[in-house]
Formats: sequence, C-alpha cells, structure tokens
Amino acid sequence: MNDMKINIPVDKALNMIGTLLEEIPLLEGKEETSEEYQEWETELKSSIEIIYGDWSRSSLKTIYYILNPIMMSKGIDRDSIHLDMTAGKLIELKTQLTAMYKTLNRMSDNGSSKGHPYLIINSIFRNFPRFIRQMHVRHDSRKLIISEIKDEYDVQDIIHALLMLFFDDVRAEDPIPKMAGTSSRIDFFLEEEKIGIEIKIANANHRSKKIGEEIADDILQYKRRNDINYLFFFIYDPEFMIDNPIGFEKDINNNSTKKLQIKTIVSPQN
Repeated sequence: MNDMKINIPVDKALNMIGTLLEEIPLLEGKEETSEEYQEWETELKSSIEIIYGDWSRSSLKTIYYILNPIMMSKGIDRDSIHLDMTAGKLIELKTQLTAMYKTLNRMSDNGSSKGHPYLIINSIFRNFPRFIRQMHVRHDSRKLIISEIKDEYDVQDIIHALLMLFFDDVRAEDPIPKMAGTSSRIDFFLEEEKIGIEIKIANANHRSKKIGEEIADDILQYKRRNDINYLFFFIYDPEFMIDNPIGFEKDINNNSTKKLQIKTIVSPQN
C-alpha cells in the first residue's frame, strides 16, 4: 500500500478504518445477506471513497475484488492479488483493512507501537464484558476483586483504571461550559488526544429512549467545547435492555459533524 495519498486528515481516516475493524467481530456468524452485514459493507465502500476518492489505485484493488468477486473473471489474475476465494470474506477484509490501518497509523503524527487512541478506546469498550467476566475467575476461589456492578459510577471507576493503562493524562469529571445557566461535567477527557468520553448503564429503568434523550442533551453541551474532536458514548448493557443496539449506535453517530466526530458503543450486544 504505497499509493496512500488521502483526501481527509489522517486521524479521521484512522477513526473510520478503526471503526470498521472493531465492528467485524459483531458480524461473525451473520449471513452475507443480513441487514447488519449489508450496512457494514455499505459503510466500508463509503469510507474508502471518502478517504481515497475512488478505487483506481492498486492498493485498493484487493478489497474491491473481495467485495465484487464476479469481477475476477474479467481478466484479473487472482494470484496476483493474493486472494484465496475459499477463505471467509470477513477474514480477507480484516487482513486488508488491518494493513491499511497500519499504513495510516505510520502516516499519523500520533502513530506509535501502542496503536491509535480511537482503536484502543473501541477495544476497551467492546471487550469490557469479557474483562468483567474474567475478573470473576479467581485463583483458588479467592475473594472477588470486582464483586458486582451496581450503577454507572462502578462502570466509570473501572473504565478510569483501564484508560490509565494506555493514556498518561486522564481527566475525570472535566467541567463543560455553562449553557442556559446550567453546567455539567464530562466523565473523562483526554486532553492530548482531544477525546471526550461519557459512560451510561442500561437497566430496566434506563432504556433506549431515556438514554437517547440524555445523550442528545450531552451532545449540545459538548459542542460548546473547542478542545474535543471526538466524543465517545459507552453504554454498558449487561441485561440487554437496548432492543436494537446497532441501530441505536448508528442513530447517535449520525449526529457527528466535521468539528465533532461521535462514536457510540453498546456492549454487550445480543
């Protein structure tokens, strides 16, 4: 992937490709004709066009022919693009997107061996339920380190500790400028990375509608800050109270602007 000139800032390109990568595990076991897969593939095609402009460059041909295998019969030597047609489509796409992500990361001023901050945060949130389950597995039946999660504050405390593994400056409950005489605080602010993080927990009394209304108010508040380029909403849903988590995520993410990119993650997903 040497012809990697892009049409948007590299950090935005990284966020787009990183999001596609971290959504792949959610598609495992889904039919190619499923709504979830079709929406993901549409997002992939759109992202490629936004980042690179078109599909003409050689570095994108492998992805193009994975998505359009019927074109393989039109004079394309599949050995030349190293495409094993017997392998799963998602596995092939993950390989190509991972290579693309690594190249973009090297282009980024923030590129480092630990990975891009957006992908790190995505991974923390998507794998949070697995982390909690593992914390309940103790050697010799010792006392649990984390016995239970009762409310939003418990989730915040755990997320705070996990963020500190990867980021040096994690600011908790950072104030947001007043609006209409009221003020609020963002759960976490990563100043160097210009990332804001808001944590929610879903339960029987705190479902999609109420959480969505809270997030809508939050977004209005956060748009008043000039030091946040990316805003993450993490909704921990251990009892599967969010009926359509993928749709819920997309609805919130559609509030993104050029100034403020929004990423919503509901985890776990049923």
